[in-house]
Amino acid sequence: MHLRLATILAAVFAFAPVSTTASAQACGYYIVLGCFGDRDSAVRQMTDLGGPGIGGAGIGGSIGTQVVHTNDFPNFRNGFYCVADGPYTNQADAESIAWTEAVPDAYVKSGC
Repeated sequence: MHLRLATILAAVFAFAPVSTTASAQACGYYIVLGCFGDRDSAVRQMTDLGGPGIGGAGIGGSIGTQVVHTNDFPNFRNGFYCVADGPYTNQADAESIAWTEAVPDAYVKSGC
């Protein structure tokens, strides 16, 4: 990751409320930034990206990153912990966020 982007992410997320899991998952579209077999690895990835962010605190208009358990979503493959930004109301809104600058293989997925 470029030093400038890492600095921006760290500054943005420094003021965001901390939440690494969501108790009640919302339907919508999520930008998946990485999935792992264990929660600790997902939290490390989220920290490397700048930390958690909820409610508009994310970069480029993002909703905010969080760690989600895929078992909580009918359209996700069970058994993983994913770093995700969302939920977004529609696919176009999720695709408009420039996460691929930081995570080239980021992709959008419907949660429900």
